[in-house]
Amino acid sequence: MKLVKSILASACTVLLANAAWAQQVPPPPVPLVEAVRKAVTTNPEVQARFNDFRIAQGDVTAARAGFKPQVDATGILGKERQVRPSGSTGWYSRSGVAVQLDQMLFDGFFTSSEVNRFHHAQLVRYYETLEAAE
Repeated sequence: MKLVKSILASACTVLLANAAWAQQVPPPPVPLVEAVRKAVTTNPEVQARFNDFRIAQGDVTAARAGFKPQVDATGILGKERQVRPSGSTGWYSRSGVAVQLDQMLFDGFFTSSEVNRFHHAQLVRYYETLEAAE
């Protein structure tokens, strides 16, 4: 019985000593990768360059939209006063709806050239972002 009590007392002492030692140990230093990541993501110049890169991505998407069909819809509703050369006037009700579908067939390679131009501008912005991050 005395042996069990002494083992229990020594185990409690060891556990309390370990708990006290664990509280005194400073936290481990932040790894280098995390420190670099934080420095790069909080740098305003890197953020500005990255935003320019994202804008360039949007420009490429907008240029590619030239290949897609366009749908235009217009509607008219109202009254119109018309004066004739004979001097008579009249009020007329106008109403109408128009839907127009356009598809680009050939534009002299304008759209494909614009896509290529904006793609190259996007690459420039990408390399500028990498340069700022270094």
